[in-house]
Amino acid sequence: MWFNRYSVGLLIVGLISTLSVFGFVQPVSADSTKSHDELGLLSTNDAQQLDDLNNQLSADGADCQIVLYSYRSLPKNSEWEELDDFVNGRPSVSNYIDIADGAKEEMFAHKLGVEDVSALSDSQYRKLDKAMKQQLILFVVPVEQNHYRIIPSGSGLDGGFITDFQNWYTTIGLCSTITTGSNIVRFARRYAAFYQTHYLHNSQYPQGETPDWNMVQSFIVCTTLLWLPVMFLLWCRRQPPRNPLSPDDFHDDGGEDDFFIGYMIGSEMKDHDNG
Repeated sequence: MWFNRYSVGLLIVGLISTLSVFGFVQPVSADSTKSHDELGLLSTNDAQQLDDLNNQLSADGADCQIVLYSYRSLPKNSEWEELDDFVNGRPSVSNYIDIADGAKEEMFAHKLGVEDVSALSDSQYRKLDKAMKQQLILFVVPVEQNHYRIIPSGSGLDGGFITDFQNWYTTIGLCSTITTGSNIVRFARRYAAFYQTHYLHNSQYPQGETPDWNMVQSFIVCTTLLWLPVMFLLWCRRQPPRNPLSPDDFHDDGGEDDFFIGYMIGSEMKDHDNG
């Protein structure tokens, strides 16, 4: 009897322990292990928020996760070395994103054992493109001495994740040079919302039709060239016709000219009557 009661007790304790593990222990997302945070920017709370964001993306059907790659110094990657070309001038946002896209391609090619990206087989191309698209990386790298910057890269081999113009309006109000964990989470939320809008449920722009600064500038120039002559013609039509001898020509604040004109007109009329 004692043995039976002891066995039942152990069984109950085991069941309670098992239920506790599944019911009360929060699962650790694999997303945290994918991040590479040399600078230690993400606090425990920041990392949890990033995990929650990625879990929501997965629940929405997105085959993409947002991860952080922060570096104390530029990694040994030929693409990041291009930042040295801008010693005498600061790169634009599009330059930063292009460099980050190239660095991401080189990094994933190395992970997959691809030595020459320019000579990919069809299977290698699909594998590398898919792997790159599955991670939207927020790079934090030193772009200047002791100055770091958040640079997004979510592209695959067949095109960019976000254009410079889209990046501008997506991150309005955020500062990419503030590299705190909370600010990184803010960027992640903005990019997640952009991904959901443009890449989920077949809502993405057709290839080659994503708006960028070049398209916006071209639109402004064309619109200006079209409306300038129209506005000039409208302005001309609003100007009243002016007679060479209109009354305005004889207007003067002083009385001397009026007296002289009246005298001349009176003299002409007198001579005409005498004649």
